[in-house]
Amino acid sequence: MIDGELLTLANFLERRGLHAEALAAFEPSLKAMAEDDMNTFVDFLGRLFYNAESKAGAPQLARKIGLDWAGDDEMRWDELLVAAFGDSDGTESWWEWTAEWSINGSSMAVRRGSTLNCVRMVICWPT
Repeated sequence: MIDGELLTLANFLERRGLHAEALAAFEPSLKAMAEDDMNTFVDFLGRLFYNAESKAGAPQLARKIGLDWAGDDEMRWDELLVAAFGDSDGTESWWEWTAEWSINGSSMAVRRGSTLNCVRMVICWPT
């Protein structure tokens, strides 16, 4: 399966600290995929965050590509959250709860910051 081979390659590069090489290898194709088929892109991004089948992934690559893709688009941030943490009721509740934290900033800014912090936790979590 080609997806599995791509995930293995991304994991290989990331685990060896070859982040620039991984980004150069994957970013152009993933950007094109995001434009052509967002669902396939988000699914693959989720597998880059963590692939339960092979116990591998490339979360730093997923984070970089996902953050660049999400930009200032709230719908894309919702999709990034699903890619990183899954599509459960708990995730949805957490996402809505972070919007309540906004006092002086926009709820989007608070959500973006909260998601970034959680994505950082995923990347730094010991395996």
